[in-house]
Amino acid sequence: MARTYTSRLRTDQAEATRLRILEAAARVLARPLANFSIPAVAEEAGAAVATIYRHFKTKPELVDGLFQYYGEQIRAAVVLPGTPLTPANPEDLYPTFRAVFERQASLDPALQAAFATQLADDARRAHREERIQMVEGWLESIAAGMSAEDRRRLVELEVVLTSSSTRRSFEVLVGASPARAAEVVAWAIERLALGRA
Repeated sequence: MARTYTSRLRTDQAEATRLRILEAAARVLARPLANFSIPAVAEEAGAAVATIYRHFKTKPELVDGLFQYYGEQIRAAVVLPGTPLTPANPEDLYPTFRAVFERQASLDPALQAAFATQLADDARRAHREERIQMVEGWLESIAAGMSAEDRRRLVELEVVLTSSSTRRSFEVLVGASPARAAEVVAWAIERLALGRA
């Protein structure tokens, strides 16, 4: 029976290449009138087309990988000491929202721009239910006393209000910092959850 060989160095190199490909994909997507293709990503990454295909078999798989990478970047901000992953009460929303908004604002501008594209919207649609389920978990204890319809409305509102588009709108339209945007969003959801709108 053949033994499998695992090299930590090779694993680390493969992960570094994967990240380089994802960052290159974000830069290509961020370009005006981007012609998003595997060869364009390979050129931007300084890698062979075959290398891209070794990590991502299709263009949709690459876009999905980019979407997951973005999500990992945001989740990394939420899993902080003192920041509850699942808030027990409405007052716990603010630190979570602030961490998410501050992380969104600090991401590489190319990655932010890539997520303002049609391909990113397609990826959001593909992962819509996952995000809704995650938010349902976040709000489970907060919305416990609500009717099923009101709970669903609160979840849908929270999905929209914690999006990068909302954070960017606060910045552009009213000059709000990520912290201020998080404060306003948490305030609104808290009022709705407690029936004090």
